[in-house]
Amino acid sequence: MPGSLTIVSEDAPSELLAELIVRYVDPEATITNRLGKQGIGFIAHRLRALNEAARGMRILVIADRDRAENCPIQMIQEWIGGPQHLNLVVRLAEMETEAWIIADRDRLAEFLEIPVNRIPQNPDTLQDAKEALVNLARLSRSSRVRDDMCPLPHAAARVGPAYNQRLDEFLRTRWRAQVAARQSPSLDRAQRRIRELCMERPGLY
Repeated sequence: MPGSLTIVSEDAPSELLAELIVRYVDPEATITNRLGKQGIGFIAHRLRALNEAARGMRILVIADRDRAENCPIQMIQEWIGGPQHLNLVVRLAEMETEAWIIADRDRLAEFLEIPVNRIPQNPDTLQDAKEALVNLARLSRSSRVRDDMCPLPHAAARVGPAYNQRLDEFLRTRWRAQVAARQSPSLDRAQRRIRELCMERPGLY
């Protein structure tokens, strides 16, 4: 099917971000398969097979870079173990996909009910964007946001019990891919590469 894609993601927010970016860069694209949501290990162990599968389908992989010392190019080359097929696009957020979420500063401030000047202007530079987003939620005037997104004191979890659900709500109803890309160079690069995958229709063989 022309314009059809398989999305492979690290977690639920990453999957939804991938869908929203695809929808933005090519509204006619069709997502036929969704895989992953089982952490970075799932992607690392299966990327070689996904690269082989890219001979017959277009595949988009979205994950976190996690640490500055992780070189995205080196990580991808090690996982694939050979030449990367043109139909396989792997994009790693700086450092976590939460940075791409934070990048729509105005809408996030409205959603969290906090002043926009509390939202970082350069989210790609955050070493722990997930922690930064949780800390922003702590400032919320809404008890619902705080209770859902922030872990209880002394809890082992890094996030609150409905963290993913609130991110899902924000992404589906407010987040803007085109605006966020202005604040996040890694998102801008990802959007350009995903547009190439969707629109240039690289050959399948």
